[in-house]
Amino acid sequence: MIGEVANVTSGSRISIVTPARNEVGHLPRLIESIVGQTLRPFRWVIVSDGSTDGTDKVALEAAAQWPFIDFVRRDDDGGRDFAKKVSAIELGLTHVDGDEDFFGNVDADVEFPSGYFEALVEQMRLDPSLGVAGGLVVDVDEDGCVHGRPGRPDIVPGAVQLFRRSCFDEVGGYMPLRNGSEDTVACLVAQMRGWRTAVIDTLEVRHHRTSGTADRSLLRARYREGKRDYAIGYHPLFALAKGVKRIPERPALVGALARVVGFSAGLAGRQGPEVADDVVAYLRARQLAELKIRC
Repeated sequence: MIGEVANVTSGSRISIVTPARNEVGHLPRLIESIVGQTLRPFRWVIVSDGSTDGTDKVALEAAAQWPFIDFVRRDDDGGRDFAKKVSAIELGLTHVDGDEDFFGNVDADVEFPSGYFEALVEQMRLDPSLGVAGGLVVDVDEDGCVHGRPGRPDIVPGAVQLFRRSCFDEVGGYMPLRNGSEDTVACLVAQMRGWRTAVIDTLEVRHHRTSGTADRSLLRARYREGKRDYAIGYHPLFALAKGVKRIPERPALVGALARVVGFSAGLAGRQGPEVADDVVAYLRARQLAELKIRC
C-alpha cells in the first residue's frame, strides 16, 4: 500500500538510478509508480542531468517525503547525449551502497505495474544464471494509444534494465557510446560472460514517449538508430535485413530508409565501431547465424 514501507526479503535489495533531463511532465508518474511497488527499492537515486524545467523541484519534493529516494544534480554544457546519460548513471552509482543484490537503470518516462519489481526479482532468484532482466516495454503516444515495440527477447531495453549486481560488476557497467545502445552492449557483454539476459514478456512496462524522440523527430530518430547500429558493429547484411523488416514501422517505409541511410553514413565515415573487437565478432556471428536460419 502507498505510504507503507514494503518488506525487503533477504537477497532482494534493489538500488536503482534514474537519469532525468527536463522530465517534469513524466517524473511524477514514475515516482507514483515506484512508491506504489509491493517491493520498493532500498535506494533510488534521481539524477537531474542539467534540467532547466521543474524536474529538480519534483525530485526534491519526493526525496523529502520518501527516505529511500535521493536527489543529485549534475550540471553540464546542455543538450541530450547518450554518453552523458551514462555519466549521469555513474554519478548516481556513487550514491548507492554497492552491496545491493540488484541494480537497476530506470528511465524517467516509464510506468510500472505495482508488483513489477517483486515479480522481476522472483524471476531472477529462481534462475541464478539470469544476469539482466526487464519487462516488456510498450510505447504510449500523446493520445494514449499503445504501440508494440520491436525488440529481441534477450536484449533488455535500457529504460528498464535490472542487473544482478554481480553481473553488472562483471560487465563493467555501461559503456559511454555517442550514438547510444549502451544497453544492448551491456546485454551482449553479459552473454559473453556466460549470463542469461531476458525480457519478461508477462510484465508490461508503459513508456510514455516514442523511443528516441526526446529531442528529435521520429524520422531523425530512425536515422540515428541506423548510425547506432553501425557504431556497435552490426553486420551490413543484417542491417539491410533489419531495414526491410522495419518497413511497416512508423513512419512507414521512409523510417526504414532513414535507418539504412544512417547505417550507410556510419559505414562511409570509416571510423569503425565504437565497441571492442570481441563484442563486434560476437554480435556479427549471432546475426549471420540468424540470417542463415531465416533463409
